[in-house]
Amino acid sequence: MAQTNDADAKLDDKIANAQMVNFVLSGIAVVAALCMWMGGPALQVPSEIVLALLPVVLICLVNNKPLLYAVGTRRRDPLEQRTDLIFAFFVCVASLAFGNQDVHFLGTEMQLEYALLGGLLGCLVIYSAARQNPQVWSAMFGMLLCAGSYGWGLARVVDSLPDKSPPAHYTTTVTNKYETYHRGTSYHLALAPWGPAQWSDSLTVSQAVYDSTLIGGQACLELYPGLLHLPWYRMVACDSTGQQPVTGDQ
Repeated sequence: MAQTNDADAKLDDKIANAQMVNFVLSGIAVVAALCMWMGGPALQVPSEIVLALLPVVLICLVNNKPLLYAVGTRRRDPLEQRTDLIFAFFVCVASLAFGNQDVHFLGTEMQLEYALLGGLLGCLVIYSAARQNPQVWSAMFGMLLCAGSYGWGLARVVDSLPDKSPPAHYTTTVTNKYETYHRGTSYHLALAPWGPAQWSDSLTVSQAVYDSTLIGGQACLELYPGLLHLPWYRMVACDSTGQQPVTGDQ
């Protein structure tokens, strides 16, 4: 009986430590997300690096210690004492996928390929831990979605963050601006065709950019080749004449 009590006490200590680790990692994810959203350019790079690396840590914990850590446990999980890392994982994934409104891609086909690759790799590394879940296929499907979203956001970070190549400059006209409402307000600018984007484009921008931009005004853009060869661009401030030096075709 004494040995059983000692074993239970040790298990309780391990679970308490795992819950503390979960709390700390969740706090790091939230702080990094807030810094990315509101910390300005100085905190943008370190925040995105933390958000990109933290899911790897979470998956390693789930994969190496499935009796203590899980992602997306069910209420009827027989290992009810496991600590669920889903909150920290979700904060990282959502922040990477939707956080940086300055980076826009010309096309999403290749980014979708990276998202699918990320989803498949996520399922591969989590498979041994997912077998502990009584709803194994639901766990795998959830991981496919989460890891796919992580792959999408990670492709954006890896493609744009270290890309220091000289950009091509373009100007175009703002043809419309509008807001959408879904769990908060999003702000959009519609642009006339420009350079390689020979179609009407719509950008999601911050409220500050939205408020300072007029319909019919000029929008100045910088186009980068991307480290992963996914061309991306961002909207930048025009000079005092409302124009920019143009190195590409308008």
